[in-house]
This record gives sequence, structure tokens and C-alpha cells, in this order.
Amino acid sequence: MQVQRVCRNTLRWLISFSLDLMHRYPDWLTVICSLGFVVGNIFALALWLYGLIRTGLWFFYILVFVAALGILLAVVNTIIYYNPPLVIHTLGQALYSLLFYGYIYSLLGQFVLSLICLTAIVRWIHRAHTRLGGGEV
Repeated sequence: MQVQRVCRNTLRWLISFSLDLMHRYPDWLTVICSLGFVVGNIFALALWLYGLIRTGLWFFYILVFVAALGILLAVVNTIIYYNPPLVIHTLGQALYSLLFYGYIYSLLGQFVLSLICLTAIVRWIHRAHTRLGGGEV
């Protein structure tokens, strides 16, 4: 059996350079940004809880759930960014893959749910404005 070359007509130095191990350095901007997602979702949770308590409107229940899910996802994001090898070693490759895909799909679900609720808020504001005699804008 003959071994075939996979990389043809490529710059060998570029391949060897790009496949070297990367040294991690503390990227404080990314750490602050990932912690900012946690703080932002905590603020959203407080805001939607306030709206729910004051009005009792149905879409605030969903927004409270979305904000709580956002806090969980932001914490997972921060932990994974802080030390990915530890997470992979702790969970194992299979469970880490499941966590990764669950995380990505949860982000999409959270986004879609928040869009649905924000659409309901805009419709509610429009109806309230019309009822108060504001007419069409």
C-alpha cells in the first residue's frame, strides 16, 4: 500500500506554522465581554420580572424564562471560554460534544423566543396607543 500526499501545491511552512500549538494568553476583553453577557441577562431578568409583577401580561412569563435561560447560557459560555481543556477533560469528549450542540441550539431557541415576545410587546404597545386615541402612526 502506497501512502499518498494529501496536500498538493501548498506552502509547507504555512501548514506547519498553522498547525503549531497556540499559546493561550489572558484576553481580558473577551473575559469582560463574556461576563457582560451574564450581567446583561441578569438585568433582563430583573426587568422582565418587574414587567410581569406590574402588568401580569402573558409574554412576560416567556421573557422571564428566556432571561433565566440566557443567564445559564452566559455562565456556560464564560466557563467554556475560561478553561476549555478542563471542561473537555471533566465531561469527556462525547458529553462535551452534546453540551456544545445543546448550547448552540439553545442560543437559537432563546433568540427565537425573545423575538416572538418582543413582537408581542410591540403589538401590545400599538394596540394601547390606538385605544388611547393616538391613531395610526
